Amino acid sequence: MQTPADRSLVRLVHFPRWMCNPDDMLSSEDQASQTSGSGVGTTTEPAATHPVYRERLFPRPWVWLALVAFVGALAMAYAYAWGATSGWAVFLAGSLVSVLMLFVTAPRIEVSSRELRAGKARLPIEYVGKVAALDKEQTESVQGPKSDPAAYLLIRPLAASRSVIVELTDEVDPHPYWLLSTRNAQALSAALVAVRPTYRPA
Repeated sequence: MQTPADRSLVRLVHFPRWMCNPDDMLSSEDQASQTSGSGVGTTTEPAATHPVYRERLFPRPWVWLALVAFVGALAMAYAYAWGATSGWAVFLAGSLVSVLMLFVTAPRIEVSSRELRAGKARLPIEYVGKVAALDKEQTESVQGPKSDPAAYLLIRPLAASRSVIVELTDEVDPHPYWLLSTRNAQALSAALVAVRPTYRPA
C-alpha cells in the first residue's frame, strides 16, 4: 500500500508508478529491519567519522582498455613518422596521463553517521529523507523528461548503470533530491537508511 511519504516523493520528482512499489521505497524502520544481518547498516549509531559505505566510481574495464588502445594507435602513427623511440614515448606518456586522469576524476561516494558525500557535494545525514535503489531502466527514466532540473546529479554511465535517489528534507536546500550512480544500489541505500535519524517528511 502506498504511504504518504511515497506519494510525496512521487509528486516531487514526477516518477512513474513503479516508484510507488513498497519494495522499491521502504520506511526507515522496514528497510533497516530487512538489511539487519546483511553486513551493511546493522547499527544506527556507527563511529562518528568512520564511513559505513565507501565507493569510488572508476570507469568499467573496457573504458580503460579502449583508452589504452587509442593511445596505442596514436603512438603507432608517431612511430611510423618519427621512429620507434618517439612511438614508445608517446605510448608510455599518453597511457600514464590518461590512466591518471581517469583515476583522479573518479568521484567518491561515502556514507557516515554525519554526512553523505557524493563527489564534491556534502549532505548532513539529518537531511536525508526517503531513499530508493533504482535499476538501469529506472535510472534512465529518471534522467529523462521526468527529471527535475534543480536536482543534484552525480551520474557516471561509464562506471555504473544503477543509481540511488535520495530525497532532501532541508527546506532551504535548492536541490529536491540527489541522484547518484552506484555499482551497488542496495548496499548504498541500506547504508543511508541505517545511519539516518528518524525519517521526517519534507
